[in-house]
Amino acid sequence: MNYIRKWIEEVFPVSAQFSISISKTISQKEWENVYEETLSLAPQLDLCYVKNFDYEGVIGKCFASSEELDKDDYDIKRVLWRADGLYSKRIAICPVKFFKNLKKENCEQTKGSAFLGYAYDDQSLSSIMMGQELVNKTYITSILALAFLIEARLKDKAFLYGYFDYDVAQEALLKINELLKEPIGMPVVCKPSELMAYVQATNFSKPEKFKLFIDTYAGHRDQTFWTELELNFSKTTVEKFRKKIRPKPRKQEKKSDTTKSKSIFDEDSERKYDIEFTEELFGYKNGKTINPELLEQILGCFDVFKAARMQSGYAHLAPMTPMQQIRRLARQKEFIPIKDIEWQHVINYFKTENNALERYYPLIMAKYELRSATCNVTCALLINDELYEFCRDKYAERENTNIGK
Repeated sequence: MNYIRKWIEEVFPVSAQFSISISKTISQKEWENVYEETLSLAPQLDLCYVKNFDYEGVIGKCFASSEELDKDDYDIKRVLWRADGLYSKRIAICPVKFFKNLKKENCEQTKGSAFLGYAYDDQSLSSIMMGQELVNKTYITSILALAFLIEARLKDKAFLYGYFDYDVAQEALLKINELLKEPIGMPVVCKPSELMAYVQATNFSKPEKFKLFIDTYAGHRDQTFWTELELNFSKTTVEKFRKKIRPKPRKQEKKSDTTKSKSIFDEDSERKYDIEFTEELFGYKNGKTINPELLEQILGCFDVFKAARMQSGYAHLAPMTPMQQIRRLARQKEFIPIKDIEWQHVINYFKTENNALERYYPLIMAKYELRSATCNVTCALLINDELYEFCRDKYAERENTNIGK
């Protein structure tokens, strides 16, 4: 995938919404085994949560790799792990929670499969996990990968259903199988024959079964799909459905005599600069080239930083010790979208460098609008020393040039 396609996917993200029906015949032990496996895989899938931290008296929030917690958002004691977003991307997307202990009413009953609980919408047969609408293709594939794993491990005691793109599902399957010793397959909703067997086990009428199958199926409508329909439903029903979804033929357009221009999506599209987009600033190293328009945007931020140092808050902090300064600064911001290890770097910078307040006061006091270009610029300057020093020197050169005019 070239860098332009990657940018398009970030700006116009795919979406998905899926749930898992968990049969109430499941035992606590069965669920716990699956829970532990998902927990162990979460960091490898780049999943993270927003963590409260206290590092040498500096208190704040940051991104940390998903781990087991002993209480939920409301300080109620309940063991769980959660995913809020992607660690490497430093973004929060949508919280998804996995609780270790099932509620007593949700396990070890005598009857009820996961699919039947879904098909009959019967909460006495199954309980529901997930269900939130998710965006961001990478995040979707990571959560979907875990959903595939849960169904594969629990067999008919778990049933995944909902909306997700089949190509994204294939990526999710590849992602989870790279982490497992024994590969798993696609979920039942993507397998025509297995889904049909579930549908035929219900006591619905033929038309109801047909609708249930069509509404639930999430795989490709290939020959296997059509064969399964023809084997289980009347020719009239299948043909009527074919006509309903068959696209109208388009008028044939005249071929242009002009040479087709090269698509911006071609894999061999060349980059002019090492850094083209703000999210790439986090990986800046000395010697890398930055798009001049992007560099101008960054230098414009330094005008704002310069003005910030004229504020009374800066003068108030200046006489304090470095650790007092960073503790006070951290209190001003409930959350800055950086990693736990990056916060530690900032704190250590205050302990070792003389210009810490000059650098970090305007950066920490800045307004952070998540997923914005300005947020990426500010965060990159906050954590990347080489980028900050390069841009600081460029700004100083421009200032000296303006003075000399």
